[in-house]
Amino acid sequence: MIIPNLNLTRNEIKHLIFNCDSGKIFSKENYNVYEIKNIKIDICNDINVTFEIDNDDYHDLTIYNDTPGKRDKEFYEKLSSPTEFKSIILECDFKEYHVKLINFFGTGIFYGTINSPEVSGKCEYCKLIKNNCGITNNEKIRIWDVYHEDYKISNFFCEKFKNDYLKDKYLISKNRNCECIDNDTDNALDKSFEEIYPNNLFLYHESKYIDYSENNDKLIENIDVLLSFFTSNIKHRRMSIIETINKDKLEILFKSKNTHKLNGFTIFTPHPNTFINFLDSSYEKYINLNESNFNIELLIQYYIWFKNEIYIDIKHLLGSIFIETLIKQYYPDESKKFAYKLNNILNQKLNLNIYKLFDKFEIGLLNELEELKSSEMNELDDYERNISIVLNQFKEFLFIEIITKYRNKNVHNGEILLNDNDLEDIFENSFKKTNKRLNCEKNKIILEILYENKNQIINSEYLKDLNTQDIVLENLMEVILLKLLDINCGLLSNKLRPNIDSKEYIKSLSK
Repeated sequence: MIIPNLNLTRNEIKHLIFNCDSGKIFSKENYNVYEIKNIKIDICNDINVTFEIDNDDYHDLTIYNDTPGKRDKEFYEKLSSPTEFKSIILECDFKEYHVKLINFFGTGIFYGTINSPEVSGKCEYCKLIKNNCGITNNEKIRIWDVYHEDYKISNFFCEKFKNDYLKDKYLISKNRNCECIDNDTDNALDKSFEEIYPNNLFLYHESKYIDYSENNDKLIENIDVLLSFFTSNIKHRRMSIIETINKDKLEILFKSKNTHKLNGFTIFTPHPNTFINFLDSSYEKYINLNESNFNIELLIQYYIWFKNEIYIDIKHLLGSIFIETLIKQYYPDESKKFAYKLNNILNQKLNLNIYKLFDKFEIGLLNELEELKSSEMNELDDYERNISIVLNQFKEFLFIEIITKYRNKNVHNGEILLNDNDLEDIFENSFKKTNKRLNCEKNKIILEILYENKNQIINSEYLKDLNTQDIVLENLMEVILLKLLDINCGLLSNKLRPNIDSKEYIKSLSK
């Protein structure tokens, strides 16, 4: 379905500008109405607003308790810091639209005159209602949810989702006549597409109306969360275009863009079908996890915060909290030790092979053990199977103990780096558990060689290098989320992961 002509124009720097001579503020706090004038609305990343208001009305609206005896111009000019407003809605008219600005907060005030200060601020939402004829609840509508996407998809595409939860919903890369939806032949691409943001993805579907600015649409909420994981950044729709089926009514909702800590890089391939396959495979699993009170959204949030954090010590703390949160989903009241619970979740709940995780992510330590194997165990005839069993078991416990030690230092002590005693503990705990589980005669000689070379292992630069362990944590978090959501789409390669389909990747790390 072609996006309707919105009759909006961006300026030379691609901003939408609305200038209104007059308008009103409605206070939800005291139910009063206040006149405002010279309103300017500038929409790009943020929704920036300036307006003039009577001085007494301004002080009635703001949470401002200091009442000096003399309010002269010099005093007011100093009030340029962010201004806290009570709950208000700003309204004005622009062209054929009635404009509502929702969740306004002040960022500054300038007193050109004492009696009429100019207030500047930002809004979370800007809602345009064509001909001031609002859509009422439960009217049948068609919706274009617009995602301003920095994740470049160069080719036009229009795909229908296959998942039953996403039935009759389409993902479109550009506003173009799309035969997969209907047979409209109007060539409305140039005009309406240029009115919107560049690099768009459109989620098109038909539904019954609810006011997005006051109510949550669970479908869009869920897709926003999953899109955040897909892009490794905090993402949400930038704009919703809502039209009644009979085309009599039109509303446009703009939403401010998150511009904070957008440092994450996606792990998924930039092909048109990737996002379709991602949502088709993950959406139902995401719903089922939520319905079972498994807080998958919180895990995704910690992953996104980790990916966007630039300070390595804070990154590691966030990674440790991710693991802690994962454990709480499976063991909310259990008193068993952290290492036992983590081992059981990875091994039993997620069916992951922990020594394969070690081999994939702990490359430096793996090389140390491989060197030890070739130099000290190579001449043990008929011990090849036992060597493999012992080393794989030791790697499994070592992987868990490293994560546990870092987590304990982070969560309990507020410390990040490991000291020599910590390294000693990691080895001793891993060795004791391996020895207890595999203490048969044929394994003893292998265990003895392992213990005799303890210093070579615990003095490895990889064990105490925070950068290395952050990479391990990041890749482990990704594997856990891919497994939990049962995602089936293409992955980008990195130093630890080939360019591979996500299902094949998880299969290679499973038991």
